[in-house]
Amino acid sequence: SRKFLPGQKVTQVLMSEPGPVLGEIRLVIHTLQTLKLAYTQMQTQLELQNQATPSRSWTFPSHLVFIHLDTFLRRLLSIQGAHFITVRFYQLDQTILSGVNGTLLTDVVQEAYQDFLVQVRLLSGCNCDPTDPEDQSFELNMDQFQAQVSDLETRLVSVLSKALEDCSEALSATKLVKMFWLFLDRLLVQDQLPSYLNQLVELVLTDLDQTELEFYSEREEPERFFRFHPAAAARLCWNRQLRRRAEEALRSFRTIQNLCGGLASSHLVLKRFKKIVDLLQDFRTSVRSDWSWELESECGVILNHSLIQISHPHHLEVACGYQLEALLQELRYVTREGHVELRPHTARLLSCRDEITQKYHCLKQIVVCYNQVVGGAMEVELHLIQEHLQELEQILCELQRKTWISEGVQQQSQQVLIVHFNIREARSNMDAMRRIAHGWAELDLLQRSEDSLLESKVKDQTCRNIKTDGEQLLRLTQVNRSLYTADESSQAWKRYLDYIDDRVQDGLLQLLIRALHFLTDNMSPQTCGPALFSVTLQLQETGSVFEPTIDGGLINVIKTIIRDIYGAASLIPRISLSRHGNYQVLLQQNPELCTREQEVMCRLLQVKEEAEQLRAGLNRYSHLWQSDRTAVFQEFLTYGKQLGAEAVDAERKPPTLKDFQREIQVLLTLSSEVSQLDEVILLNGWLQVDMRPFKTCLLSIILDWKHMYTHRLLESATNRKTDPAEPEPEPGSL
Repeated sequence: SRKFLPGQKVTQVLMSEPGPVLGEIRLVIHTLQTLKLAYTQMQTQLELQNQATPSRSWTFPSHLVFIHLDTFLRRLLSIQGAHFITVRFYQLDQTILSGVNGTLLTDVVQEAYQDFLVQVRLLSGCNCDPTDPEDQSFELNMDQFQAQVSDLETRLVSVLSKALEDCSEALSATKLVKMFWLFLDRLLVQDQLPSYLNQLVELVLTDLDQTELEFYSEREEPERFFRFHPAAAARLCWNRQLRRRAEEALRSFRTIQNLCGGLASSHLVLKRFKKIVDLLQDFRTSVRSDWSWELESECGVILNHSLIQISHPHHLEVACGYQLEALLQELRYVTREGHVELRPHTARLLSCRDEITQKYHCLKQIVVCYNQVVGGAMEVELHLIQEHLQELEQILCELQRKTWISEGVQQQSQQVLIVHFNIREARSNMDAMRRIAHGWAELDLLQRSEDSLLESKVKDQTCRNIKTDGEQLLRLTQVNRSLYTADESSQAWKRYLDYIDDRVQDGLLQLLIRALHFLTDNMSPQTCGPALFSVTLQLQETGSVFEPTIDGGLINVIKTIIRDIYGAASLIPRISLSRHGNYQVLLQQNPELCTREQEVMCRLLQVKEEAEQLRAGLNRYSHLWQSDRTAVFQEFLTYGKQLGAEAVDAERKPPTLKDFQREIQVLLTLSSEVSQLDEVILLNGWLQVDMRPFKTCLLSIILDWKHMYTHRLLESATNRKTDPAEPEPEPGSL
């Protein structure tokens, strides 16, 4: 046996994995004990044989044979005990206690565990062979180890006792007992636990009493705990919940039953449990019986009821729809519950439950389709769907004569779905046409260009989109005529087209109003944005002129824009068959559009007046381009100044240098004044006038005037320099 065991490793493995070595120790102990048992059995058999046939009796002293074996067995049992203790303490590594003092008690357990590891380390570190019964040093280490373990067990008993005192429920106390289960067979633990185990029994009885009390107090309305269950199913769920609670209390007692040591508590707990189980069983039987009769009554009503009903004019409902849904739900619970007697009507409904469920969904679909067809019909649409409505009414009459066990609902459902699909598609197309017409109110026929001036978009992508929308409208109307199976020449179809025609007119009206509103807003004097139009002020021989002109060019441009705006309405083909003329002609007579058009022209007249005032203010420089420079200069050379119209008989006097300086200074002053004129002027808040061509031309004219005087001075000075004999001019004269 000693050769079979690993020697010193018998205790060294206590720090790592004692399981495999513990198995070997137990095998050796079992083998040796079996040997002794075989010896004892053989001795007994020989003594029995001696009684039958007297011979020499077995008088050899057995202890002389087994003295060394018994010593070895005691050593192995001691080592096995150390392994058992180690395995138990290792279970405390992850122990966590809850409750008020849970953290404190957990710390005590972990501290005891760490102290135990120290003792295990000391025991496994001894250098002797534990399997040698002659070596007494191991016995000393083992005695010290046992003493320390006893102290640790005392601390654990204190923890367990305190934890049991804090328990207020049998379930938590049972979990606590299971947590320390491996220590409960220790004598030290068994001596101190009985009082706390009796307290645990009291907790079990308290749980059973509370279960019984709850049964009597809540049995009238238990379904309030299961709001989404049928009433009977809720009662049975509540009943099972109470039974599980009672069984949990009994399991808690079973856990400690063998530790209590007495039969009185066992009889008391079992008696209390049986009483509660009997109460719950009687209640469950009563509920199942009542539920069976209620289902029978409800199923009988449903099976003989018609399929549909009309709650108020033109609104269809599935007959007993909510009751049927609730009943089908109850049948699912009945199937799940079991042990509920199925009476004839209930059994019949349950057997065809799938067919009735499918039929119910078909009927719901029929009801929804019918209500959508009738309830969502426009007045202009009613005459178009009259034949479809008559077909639906005929189907409804047939359904009102059928019950939930009748056949043929699926076929009638298909007919309703076809009618509903056609009408739904037609209405969807109508919605699409409305969206198209309403979408025109967001389109821009006019916009600002990159230089912030007005740019017409009538002939670009916007107009192409409008034309495409018109083609789409025609296509959708033809699709709807096919869906409604309408006669193109019928009055109902013509009224339907007139309705669409009105929507198209409204959409085009909003489109044109948006464009004209853009013009009036941007032509307002209060506009703070950039100019809407731009003209250039030019200086020609006849005087200052605008390019393009206000009277002709600008007015024609604006009239062309307004005409193009109205022209956008002609891109949509006329929808109505009974109305003539295109939409442009119709909208040109609209009072609101006419008012906005007049407002645009009024703003145009206002800016025209401001433009004329600008030209009139610049006429103060008109003598510069209207006068004959040669004649004016000749007068200056003759009289020393420019003669007015009244000075006919002026004295001839050649100009002096001061006269030249005076005339040149006047021209310089005019040049400075003209240079300070604004390059761009904004009229009425929306017409931009470019003054730069006018300024450039006028400054060039002033320069020509000044050049005429300076050239004369330079010429005179040159002549004096080349002809020294020429006499000096008189003071003050040239």
